[in-house]
Formats: sequence, C-alpha cells, structure tokens
Amino acid sequence: MGADGCFLQLIYNVLTENTPVFYFDNRLSKGTELLIKTKAESQGYTIININNKMCEGTSFDLLSAFHTVDEKVDILCSLLSRPDDKGLFALQMCRYLRDAVLATDERGRGASIRELLSLTVEEVQERLAASSRLSRSEFLEERSFLEATETYSLWGTINDRVHSLKACGLLDILSGSRRFETVFGGKVLLLVSQRDDTFRTGQVYSSLVNVFASALVKFCSDRNDDTKPYHIFIHDSTELGRELFAALLGVAQESMFGLPLCVYDTSVNKTIDRHSEYVLDQFGAFAVFKTNDGAYWSNFLGTALVPDRAETYTRRKTPVMVSTGGGVVGRRTARYEGTTVHRVEKPLYEARVFSGLNEKEVIFYNVYTNRKTRKKLEW
Repeated sequence: MGADGCFLQLIYNVLTENTPVFYFDNRLSKGTELLIKTKAESQGYTIININNKMCEGTSFDLLSAFHTVDEKVDILCSLLSRPDDKGLFALQMCRYLRDAVLATDERGRGASIRELLSLTVEEVQERLAASSRLSRSEFLEERSFLEATETYSLWGTINDRVHSLKACGLLDILSGSRRFETVFGGKVLLLVSQRDDTFRTGQVYSSLVNVFASALVKFCSDRNDDTKPYHIFIHDSTELGRELFAALLGVAQESMFGLPLCVYDTSVNKTIDRHSEYVLDQFGAFAVFKTNDGAYWSNFLGTALVPDRAETYTRRKTPVMVSTGGGVVGRRTARYEGTTVHRVEKPLYEARVFSGLNEKEVIFYNVYTNRKTRKKLEW
C-alpha cells in the first residue's frame, strides 16, 4: 500500500465515525469513487457527488452559507471564474454579479444561484431600479455600466459558463431550498471530483473546489458545535487559491472542534510554488512516502548529532623491510595509535533515503512532539 492506498484507508476509517466528510480529488478514478461511495452507503451516509460531468444527490442553497453581499459576490465569482481570465474581465464580471445580487437581495431574502444567473442584463437593471439598495447617483453609475456594449459581451461569456453548470446538473444541486448548514450538519459525504484532465473540464473543477472550500471556511468559522467535527480530504492542494488554502488551514488550526484536514500532494515543490513555503508551517504532521523530492525533505526534517569515528595512526620515519623468500616488500609505514569518537551534525535522513523507501514505508513527522520516525504501514 503506497500513498494512494493510505489516503483511501484514512477516508475509510473516518467514514465509520458518522461525521460529515468532504473529499476533493482532481484525479479520482471511477474505481476509487465506487469504493468510497460503497463504503459510505454501508455506513448510512447521504452522498452528494459533484464533478464536471454530472451531479447527483441532495440539493441545497449554497448562498445560504453567506450573509453579506460581498460574501455572495465572492462565491459567485469563484464559481464562474476561470484561471485564464484577464484582470479587467474578472473585475467587470464581479461588478455585474454584485449588481445582480443587489437587485435580488431585498429585505434580507436573497435569490438562489439559479435565479441570479438566469437574469438578463435588462432584468438586472430593472430590478436594480426598483430596489432601494443604491442611492440615486450610485444607480445612475451602475445603469451606465449595464448599458455598455462591453457588459453585454461580458454577459454572453457568463451565460455560456452558466449553461455548462446547468448541463452537468450543478446549478440544480446548488439552488435547493434546504439551507447549507442543515444539509452539511449531518451524516453526509460531499464528493467533488474531476472526471478527466482536459483543459476545459480542469477549469470547471478548479472553480468547484474553490467554491466549496470557500463555503467550508465560512461555515466552519461560524460553527460552534463540537459534537460533529468535519473531516476534509484534499487531493492536490494546488487547485486551491493561495489565500483560500491558507484560510482553510487556519480554520483547521483554530476551530473549537478540531477540524481535521488531510492533504495529499504528490510534489512538495509544486505545493510551495503555488502556496509559498510558509504554508507548511500550518501543518501538524507529515507523512512522506517514496519521492524524488528527497533533497527538500532532508533539509526540512533537519539534522541530528551522530557519532563520527576516526582512527589515529603514527607514521614511521623509516619503512621496515621484510624478506618473502622471493624478494623484499615494505611493511606498513604507520602504527595504529587509537580511535576517537566525535559527535557531528548530519542530516537526520539523507536525500537518498526518500527515493529508496519501499511501498509501505513512510517517514512520519509529528510537529507537536517533534518526533521523526521511519515506519512501515501495517494496513
């Protein structure tokens, strides 16, 4: 059992605890998905399965987890944005979505995601005019923005992305009548995955995982129920935005109910490139399987004082010659004097150790106890 098997076993173990489980995986195979779903069903879990191709399970109102206009706009932008969006386009999209939220968020009752994203530019403008959320001057400024040709072009792109969300059933899942905390406060498994690695679907998955991670950060920060800790598993944290991932790790550290968060990344160098090296300071434990990143882990795990043995010899002034019957050869020109032992600082684990680990071997580091050991898995 390697890293993949260990990660799966951890999920299996958690599914026996009857607590909410969230699993994000950008390379989930059909076989592994079936195993996890079968295990969850056997434990009586409600399963919500979301990927870039299809969605199934209980619907819920995602926006109910957010209370302010800014929070709702942020989650909508996360849902509809793509990694290659230009800066100006992203700003204009968020501005349009803000207008849509303001136009439908009267008296504290907001629209669902489906209702919001089904509005045309004209409908947003009409509702905004009838709303009391903006002053006269603010409304005139937004009306000018909504009437611009660029905004209609922007809406066309947004509408194309909304259709892709409708096609896989995601819009229906996220626009239910039940509140977020009602659905995810119970015995539920949320499985967010990616079916293939094509560029287009990769962008959709990236948006999905950031949306749900944002919802978890918000909801878990507000939650004070310590009887049902959330368990979050993330396969490849590089899909998450830097600030969002840091916020999720912060929630895991500071939560009153000890939110467990397990991250499985295949390359520490890619993790650092995406999130910075300081992100590792927020983890409480590390399990390093066979890897080619041994140089980094060797340095990360530090050094230890180890005995270094040295033998001392005294050199003879004149070599002693010995006859062998067939000639003359020189004897040793040095005399052994003794052995000294010094304690020197050396890497606790050389880089080559990590590339030489067997399938079931792992270097485990518990940050809280500062214990670093080489273990063999018993699973």
